[in-house]
Amino acid sequence: ARMVCPDCGSVLEPRHKAELNARGRWLHETAEGALVPLGGGERNTQTAYYWLQGPAAALASWSQIVTRYLEGIEAFLSRGDEKLIRAAENVELGIPSTPRSQINAARLSAAGLRNHAIECAWKMAPTGTRFLTVAVDVQPGRFVVQVEAWRAGLERTVIDRFDLHTPPEGAPGAADRVINPAQYIEDWEVLTPLIDRVYPVEGGEYGLRPVALVVDCGGEAGVTPNAFDFYRKRKVTHPRRFHIVRGDGGLEKERVRAKAPESSHKGGRGKGAKGVVILWAGTDRLKDEIAASLLREHGGPRALRLPKLAPGEVFDEYAAERRTPTGWEKKPGVLRNEALDLSVYALALVIMLGGERIREDALPQWARPDRLNTFAADCPGIGATAAAVGQILTALSAGAAPADPKPAPASAAGFIMARPKRRPI
Repeated sequence: ARMVCPDCGSVLEPRHKAELNARGRWLHETAEGALVPLGGGERNTQTAYYWLQGPAAALASWSQIVTRYLEGIEAFLSRGDEKLIRAAENVELGIPSTPRSQINAARLSAAGLRNHAIECAWKMAPTGTRFLTVAVDVQPGRFVVQVEAWRAGLERTVIDRFDLHTPPEGAPGAADRVINPAQYIEDWEVLTPLIDRVYPVEGGEYGLRPVALVVDCGGEAGVTPNAFDFYRKRKVTHPRRFHIVRGDGGLEKERVRAKAPESSHKGGRGKGAKGVVILWAGTDRLKDEIAASLLREHGGPRALRLPKLAPGEVFDEYAAERRTPTGWEKKPGVLRNEALDLSVYALALVIMLGGERIREDALPQWARPDRLNTFAADCPGIGATAAAVGQILTALSAGAAPADPKPAPASAAGFIMARPKRRPI
């Protein structure tokens, strides 16, 4: 590692450190804030503080400082973990450390996200997509659904977003009410067909079905037991493809952990917990990661891309929260933040599935970017879909409202994937 003088541009080698330190001099601050040599008008005070930064330390090599700093940057970009970068700045460099997550959150705005939205098809997976995820948020009177397409390096794009308001056929009083996830377990059946919905892959003669669906199991009274019952049923009919999730706030929480719900009975789990495993998502840590992903303007590993054709509320919801020293909270006056929460659920799901451990030289069958993917399916009318995309983009540029084509359903198929080993995340 070498240093460049900011004044003259000279390159300084580590061997110069002893000479530089020997020629160094302590400076003091004047009443006006200027730095001057001792005896040159320093501030009249009983206490003087002096600051020596890390590169001047006798026992710290420059290469070690740079290595630990880069390791900290990598940990933050890959896991949203700021412990290493904070230690590198405070201990190795000897400078104050400003939380990057708070800086990123301050930069997030709906207008900024719209300005950097990408030109791509809506309701179509981008070229190179390896798998799709479906995340569902439970709200009074509706399920909020978001679909994300994942490519190499866990780069993902939101490709669909919609609300489900209508109860399924055969549910009690379905013709005279809206969905009520808290009162009617029957209403949860509207989620089952989503796992077999096929989205065409851009540039391919096939489509993809979601690798898995994750749904929030918290909310108003009645939601949690209904979510548990729905999970138990789908665990039998669609093994490992339906999951339930709960947010777990706190900056020190694990990013994701799979655990059965705590029992209210002493001495063991109660009947309500039998056969249920919840994904506990460390919401504050994962939102730090998502904020960094949204601000990556040029794509690449872990970037989160938003199409220009996405509904307007999606951009608002991603910028609906602010980061405080203790975690994330809604901005004053903001009511909806579903897009952000749904991306938290999707990221937690992908981590649990082992997405971060995928090796490029040994892709699992469910993450292949071709027709051999476990969840690849024929997509009727794919040529017509491509033509429709062109028409939508043309209509959008002309200010017209695009149509809302729906992907064709496909038959069910099993999820071929080894269960990942339990480990701290």
